[in-house]
Amino acid sequence: MLITTKSGFGLRVFEKKDAEALAKLANDLEIYRMTLDMPHPYELTDALDWIAYNQEMSRKFQRVFSFAIISSEGSLAGSIGRRLAYGFGSHQDEVGYWVGAPYRGRGIMTEILPAYVDHLLNNEGLSRVSAFVFPDNTPSIRLLERCGFVKEGYLHHYLVKDRILRDTLLYAIWKTN
Repeated sequence: MLITTKSGFGLRVFEKKDAEALAKLANDLEIYRMTLDMPHPYELTDALDWIAYNQEMSRKFQRVFSFAIISSEGSLAGSIGRRLAYGFGSHQDEVGYWVGAPYRGRGIMTEILPAYVDHLLNNEGLSRVSAFVFPDNTPSIRLLERCGFVKEGYLHHYLVKDRILRDTLLYAIWKTN
């Protein structure tokens, strides 16, 4: 595991064996509504393609960009990762995450997000991590604020979801000098 929290939640690389659980968890209309790039319905082929893509990126760049979130019972609970939005060598990047319905409300992200951000800031050479969130995603907004992210702005018509221009909130956290 890359990270293990005090409650036993962890992050590890996605494996082919995760495909069925990934397809089941990600085939959730709420996840689709609140994320930018997740398809719906989310099928087994989507999961296998996602895992293969992540494995190829890991081999090509010798680092992992998306991690499986593992529950304290050892089950796949969701995903967290960085977008490489500004290219290699940048001091900043964006983080994205989702948690499957059976695992929401259990405090997983309250432990995983700060641990992952700490990893990015202290081991990946970043000094700033940002997160974009739709204004109607109240649980994610609360999570970001609870984890020390600061709201930097309200971006009107910033992202396109389902061919509709969507407003977006920008949150960020950074290393202090």
